[in-house]
Amino acid sequence: MSLPDPWQHFVNARRARRVERGLERILRPGTRASGTRIIRNSRELVSFAGNDYLGLASHPAVRAAAASCAKEFGVGAGASRLISGAHDLHAQLERRIAAHRGSERCLLFTSGYHVNVGVLSAFADADTLVASDELNHASIIDGCRLSRAKVVVYKHCDYEHARAMLASHQGRRLLVSDTLFSMSGDMANVGELSRVARDTGALLVLDDAHGYGTLGGSGRGVLEEQGLDESAAHIVTATLSKACGSLGGYACGSDDLIELLLNEARPFMFSTAGTLPDISAAMAAIVIIASAEGRALRERLKTLGKRLREGVHRHGFETGGEAHIVPVYIDGPERAVALSRRLEEAGFIAPAIRPPAAPWNRSMLRLCLSAAHDDADIDGLIQALAASSR
Repeated sequence: MSLPDPWQHFVNARRARRVERGLERILRPGTRASGTRIIRNSRELVSFAGNDYLGLASHPAVRAAAASCAKEFGVGAGASRLISGAHDLHAQLERRIAAHRGSERCLLFTSGYHVNVGVLSAFADADTLVASDELNHASIIDGCRLSRAKVVVYKHCDYEHARAMLASHQGRRLLVSDTLFSMSGDMANVGELSRVARDTGALLVLDDAHGYGTLGGSGRGVLEEQGLDESAAHIVTATLSKACGSLGGYACGSDDLIELLLNEARPFMFSTAGTLPDISAAMAAIVIIASAEGRALRERLKTLGKRLREGVHRHGFETGGEAHIVPVYIDGPERAVALSRRLEEAGFIAPAIRPPAAPWNRSMLRLCLSAAHDDADIDGLIQALAASSR
């Protein structure tokens, strides 16, 4: 069926605008050979573009758990959990996550995106003021939009700005922030967020997607890394697709808050439940995360981050962040894309991040580390980056 003229004009105009701004994107199919290797066009490339932060997606115990579950139960859950898709494995994983985090209760969602959209649209409404960090993830931004709440955006990690905005509202207030920001790689000060929420009577929602499993002595994430327990926030969300190497998301909180989500979070209510092999894989991953092996993987990740930052700085590049997400700032989206292409020619996947995913004046190469990288991977990337920028 051909497009009506107004729609063809709309599609053409949008593409022309993307091309003009250097924002046209394409899919790059390939085969994932391991946690840090991708094969494209018969070439094996070292990837710094993934979120398998601990390398658990390829861990023998995680793979065995998924395979055994698929053999015993099949793959799909068959329905949403509120219909007939609730399986004992879902409940087991929820109990395991709640116990690991020290939370009263946990509720699974089919993705990290779904959990943030579900939480914010369930708790916020037209009578709510939501204060959101300017660098929060797109799932938080979209959840705020769907909630129909009044949304105010405070300057990045400026908690006095957030406090002033919240204090100006007479109705219900909600404060939401990433804990480890996905593009800038820096951490929120959770203690300050907690104080602002307490002082203003706001519900505090934290997204620990990039911190869970990778930070803290037992892998509980940014709260543990900063010496806090779960009582610092009302709701903590995270994903099972990053450090856990699986798929899905979750929200942790008190029983009454989770009960509200179960009954009113539309992404939970109207999505087929998480596939059972993914659930089993996540359970196996959390056992590793909480173990001595998990602690060693987190220490390895920190060591690699230090090595990469020091090497990049030696060649005059500016970096950001303080953990396993390392933004290397580049002047302009076109230069970032060109540098990313030269690095791929040298054997490395280092994606260019451009607006709107990055601030309009801060294009970057976003380098994501995995404990599965070795020292030679880091040193090779540093050398290629220096050579490609000449």
